[in-house]
Amino acid sequence: MRLVNKSLTSNGTARSSANPPSTASRPRPGPRLFDPAPQKSPWLPDLRKTTLLRQVTNVDDDIASDMRDMNIHEPAQNKFLDPSLAPLPAAGPSNYWQGTNAPTEDSHQASQAINAKHCVRTQRTVADFRKGQIISLPTHVPNLDPKKTTRDRRVRLTWVGPAYSNGRLYALMWINDNDMTALPLHSFGDRGLAGRPDRFKRNYVCVRNVGASPEWVNHGLYDPVDVEVYDKEKLMLDTSTIKLTGGRGIDPQEDISIVGRLTEESYNHLEALWERQSLEARRKPW
Repeated sequence: MRLVNKSLTSNGTARSSANPPSTASRPRPGPRLFDPAPQKSPWLPDLRKTTLLRQVTNVDDDIASDMRDMNIHEPAQNKFLDPSLAPLPAAGPSNYWQGTNAPTEDSHQASQAINAKHCVRTQRTVADFRKGQIISLPTHVPNLDPKKTTRDRRVRLTWVGPAYSNGRLYALMWINDNDMTALPLHSFGDRGLAGRPDRFKRNYVCVRNVGASPEWVNHGLYDPVDVEVYDKEKLMLDTSTIKLTGGRGIDPQEDISIVGRLTEESYNHLEALWERQSLEARRKPW
């Protein structure tokens, strides 16, 4: 779901969305990513990876960290997948308002707010996904960062308070009957866990690209998990982490792209780490 932001003409009236101006920016379309439906084994190899390659739509390069405890930092280069700058799926049949609340210095790459009354809804089911996949989807959370105001185009006022929206990466953990459970990825402004205290690090595990350089440094407390991306031109940021305590449910009909998958060994390692954290939390007194 992306929140609506009407632009106004010079006389203060709303610009019609029926026929947006020819100069209106639209996300570049590209083939969607999805895996064929699983067969017998719960851990099948990915088939026809060439069909999974995707022309990633342009995403903002000026984003600060997405919430409290995530400080502002310089953006990562476009050749990497940033957990907080996850590529959004290709645009569907929607109209776009020409303007946004984006600051003028960002107008050369400003995203357009979608003129729609509801979120993009696909026809996918849980059968189209597999555990261990790294997915990207639009995410909306309460804005707890006082440095972010409504001048930031990712912040929108709702009737229950300001909401912050961005594309985020998630690791699919379990495929349920009608929905899925996933853990979010973070990079903390491209600084990762370096310099963080152990009490903070214990809730995260570092992510490493398959075939990463021996110079890659693990700043976490646990062995890293390995991810193989489908688009070899878009590797995971070296500072990417998975939050063990940040699980959420995901509807398969959300506007989801699949960008990679954990190795089976790494998935089992991640599941064991999650189980340990969950058991420790359950042992806390009433």
